[in-house]
Amino acid sequence: MIFLCFFFSGASSLVSGLVWLRVLALILGDTVSATTAVLAAILTGLALGGVLVGRIADRRPDPVLLYGALASATGVWGALIPSLLPAFARVSLGLGVSNYGFGLIRFGLVLLLLLPATAATGGMLPLLARAAGGGGAGVASRVGRLWAVNTLGAALGVAAAGYVSLPALGATATLYVAAALSVAVGLAAMVVGGRAGGAGAARFGPGGASGTREPARTRGPREGEGAPRSPVALALLSAIGLGAAAAMVYGRAWARVLALIIGNSTYAFTAM
Repeated sequence: MIFLCFFFSGASSLVSGLVWLRVLALILGDTVSATTAVLAAILTGLALGGVLVGRIADRRPDPVLLYGALASATGVWGALIPSLLPAFARVSLGLGVSNYGFGLIRFGLVLLLLLPATAATGGMLPLLARAAGGGGAGVASRVGRLWAVNTLGAALGVAAAGYVSLPALGATATLYVAAALSVAVGLAAMVVGGRAGGAGAARFGPGGASGTREPARTRGPREGEGAPRSPVALALLSAIGLGAAAAMVYGRAWARVLALIIGNSTYAFTAM
């Protein structure tokens, strides 16, 4: 059940991202700049949510329940965004600043608009990683399967939205569908988490959520917590960050080239 929820979380999140890109490109008037601002805002929110929720995930006795709350909050905020767009458009179009200053202010506005949803999305994986066992043998495999399921859902969701839902239903209806899906996922996860009770976290393995309980880690610091990171760890973290930056540069370049070939930036972003 939890794997299924995370699959649909991935689908709804990337569908929302695709719609945000399309709508904000119409408002901002520059597809390349809009894509850059939206992607930067989404990734900033994901990173912030991962850091903030990751700090408390190991101390939560109910990670699946909290995951459900975040998924529901993401859907609710996504449903509110269409009503906020007119005000966003008025502010964006009323800016009389230089191109450089406009770019910075535009990114700030997009970040404020999308941050609640993207930060909540970023906090989901740490919570489910905690529910996957928290540590010990096999945790890497379980978290890897979680990430694979979420990514597969995102790929299928954005393909369905880009090639089917957006042309047939339009941007607003597609965004509402994604929001409803996210709320439904959140409610289902809250039911699963609630059944585990407050005494322990729902733990799941390859077969999905189970009824076993894992005692919450509410006392005592985590191993190595508070200790300075070794130079090797810092080097690895820096390498991961640089690799992610390079991957995003590749992705933006591929999307630009595909847009020249396909002739539609939404289709190009979907294919990427």
